[in-house]
Amino acid sequence: MSNNTFQTNGVGAGIHNESNAVAYISHSTIAFNRSFTTGSGIGLNNSGGTVNVRNSIVSNSQTVALSHAALPNCSGTLSLSSNNLSNDTTCTGFRNGEPHLAALSYNGGSSQTHRLDFGSEAIDGVDLTTYQPFFDGVSPTGFFELIFLLDQRGSLRDGLHPDIGAYETSSRIRMEPVVSSMSFTESSPDQHFNIFNDGPDIMNLRSVSASEGSTSPFQVSGTCATNPYLRSGESCNVIVHPTFPSDCIILSDYLNLQSSSTNPVIRIPMTSTPNGIGTPACGGAPICGDGRTDSPETCDDRNTTSLDGCNSECRREVLDLTLTSPSITIQSGSVGRSSINVSRNGLSNSVPITLGSLTPVGITANALTIDDLGFASTTPVTTTANITFNIAPSVAPGTYPVTIRARVSDSLSVDRTINVIVTAPICGNNETLFPETCDDGNTASLDGCSSSCQEEFLDFTIGFPRISVVAGSDILMNYSITRNGFSDAVPIRVRRTLTSGEIQVAPSYSVPPLSTVPISPTIDSGIFTINIPLSVTPGIYDLYIDAVLSPTLTATAPLLLTVVAPPSSNVCGDSIKLDSEQCDDGNLNDTDGCNSVCQTEFFNIDISSPSAEVSIPQGGSGSVLYSAVRSNSISTSIPALMTLSSVRPAASITFEDLILPDDAGYPLTFRVGRDVSPGRYEVSARETLGNFTPITTYVATVLVTPGSGEIFSGSSSGGSGGDGSTATGGSSGSGVSSTGGSGGGDVGTGGSADPTAGSGGATSGSGGDLGGPEGAGGGISGSVGTGGSGATPTPGSGDTSSSGSSGGCSLAAVL
Repeated sequence: MSNNTFQTNGVGAGIHNESNAVAYISHSTIAFNRSFTTGSGIGLNNSGGTVNVRNSIVSNSQTVALSHAALPNCSGTLSLSSNNLSNDTTCTGFRNGEPHLAALSYNGGSSQTHRLDFGSEAIDGVDLTTYQPFFDGVSPTGFFELIFLLDQRGSLRDGLHPDIGAYETSSRIRMEPVVSSMSFTESSPDQHFNIFNDGPDIMNLRSVSASEGSTSPFQVSGTCATNPYLRSGESCNVIVHPTFPSDCIILSDYLNLQSSSTNPVIRIPMTSTPNGIGTPACGGAPICGDGRTDSPETCDDRNTTSLDGCNSECRREVLDLTLTSPSITIQSGSVGRSSINVSRNGLSNSVPITLGSLTPVGITANALTIDDLGFASTTPVTTTANITFNIAPSVAPGTYPVTIRARVSDSLSVDRTINVIVTAPICGNNETLFPETCDDGNTASLDGCSSSCQEEFLDFTIGFPRISVVAGSDILMNYSITRNGFSDAVPIRVRRTLTSGEIQVAPSYSVPPLSTVPISPTIDSGIFTINIPLSVTPGIYDLYIDAVLSPTLTATAPLLLTVVAPPSSNVCGDSIKLDSEQCDDGNLNDTDGCNSVCQTEFFNIDISSPSAEVSIPQGGSGSVLYSAVRSNSISTSIPALMTLSSVRPAASITFEDLILPDDAGYPLTFRVGRDVSPGRYEVSARETLGNFTPITTYVATVLVTPGSGEIFSGSSSGGSGGDGSTATGGSSGSGVSSTGGSGGGDVGTGGSADPTAGSGGATSGSGGDLGGPEGAGGGISGSVGTGGSGATPTPGSGDTSSSGSSGGCSLAAVL
């Protein structure tokens, strides 16, 4: 058994070994075993067998019966016992001492253990010089050596100073400051050290001494000598004081710090040099590292280590860093440089320059190292160097502090702060920085770089670079223009003229301007016309068509033009426009912009007052006046058809299509449904004239007012009766009066009532019941019928008219 803990077992021993049995116990803790009967509370009982025990604790056996008296830890003879600990003398071959076991608990690992508490003699208790692995005659030698490496919890044991029992403490001595040797002179102060327990367990600092002999020239004192037990995280101090029996003698010894009685943990060589050693009085030269500053030394820090302020030749080392300017201004997306000065003395090493706190992301700087001087200078040497900062375009304008550090060691390190001030790019300073795409040193536009430092360029192409045309006609040219960085209109012109006549762009043509300055290339395309005068001599001509904005923004498209002679007479419809023709569209159709005799047609329809509002109540109607204007080449017999295009917002506003037979003005009546909400509505009307294009849309504004409480009159005339026939009057609409028709020779029927009239709907009475004599048409005028909510109205009764005039009625309705 190894790495086990036994507690509170049985009515008898924690471990009981019977006759003829052989037990191997290693690195185990057998403690606090108790009995409820007197005399049997032992930890380890061997009854005639063989028990081999190594590196184990047996302690604190007791009984709970009667007196709770402590009972023997062991019973019987134990064999092969070594490195064991018991708190009584009943265990054969065990060392007697107090293990100071903490209560059973989980201290790590999967099972409970007894942690070794303050003052435990089990800590570092295994003597490796007497440790041997078990050998039972069957298992190979070293069977338990692997188990010895770990304790019960699985924690690694101290290979040099293992603990007795199943639990291994893990404390470590830490000494500050850490030195490899100590040198003293008579003028040197005492050396002070702190000893720390790095835990997590208790450390037993067994011995603190200046040497192993009794004549040490060093005296050691401090709390470590009087309080050797340190809990985790605790510390004590050591003070070393040298003595000097005579001059010109170097005395040496060791400082020993031991965590056990046999194993030193720290062993530091110490020397004490009386005053005079290294001086002419003692026949020697100065000794660097002896703590004395003797000429030509400029320092002596008791060591010969460089880069700690005093180098290996005892020359003072100094480092200083200065900035030529504590701030630097750099444009976003640009590069800036700052000069630094590094002063040093006694250093031959190169000095790395590092930068920290480079925030935000996007500010970077070059790695920089001040070159090696090549010698340890005895006077200050100053080196100048530049640090280059790169500012990404994404860095917002602002001030960013950057730490600059010159460092050769922890003792020789200097920090300085420089403020990097990031500004937005400045257009016109000859430096192209994002988001600029160019910077020509000015803020003028149309020179290739705009006033906002965006690149301007033109690219101009035409669809057909080779074309044939009849003299005296026009050419329709397709073009494509690509532009970037400007919004101006782009004029197009013919750069070369012919000897026998001038070729022009007609009319003067410009590609329309853009509403905004483009940040990426914008492509425009369209058609323009080139005039070929009749005077141009037939032949082949090289022309150049330019898109021109400025001398630096000109794009050219070449054109190979073949001019042919015109036909001997005008032929309308041959696509060749001669001087007597106003147009020639290749056909003889009318109402398509060019009529059958090649004269230009124009046509326009307008609302007489497009800005005026037409006020119409709910369920009512109202009119706007339209007029048609057409050229002499368009016959007035071709009607202009007006149709409703759209209503915004959507609503039940309608009108009948209107046909305009000539140029006169005509009213266009809108009808508003009862369910149309009050408000303003844009009503779009569209006109067409045969095949004539384009189609133009005109907009009128209809103001719909509430119907409730408003009175208006309308009129709809009925038809007149013929000789001996019946004439039916106009029906009444919602709130519209209806006048009965005139009677003929027989009966003239008046206006009929609206049977679907709702609440408040007005109805008309009937017209005349009887016709006049001999069909003279004398009607009878009826009175107004009674309106009802969705009911058929009652006709009025008529009165006989003897005068022979037309009967009828008119009605004022209330909505």
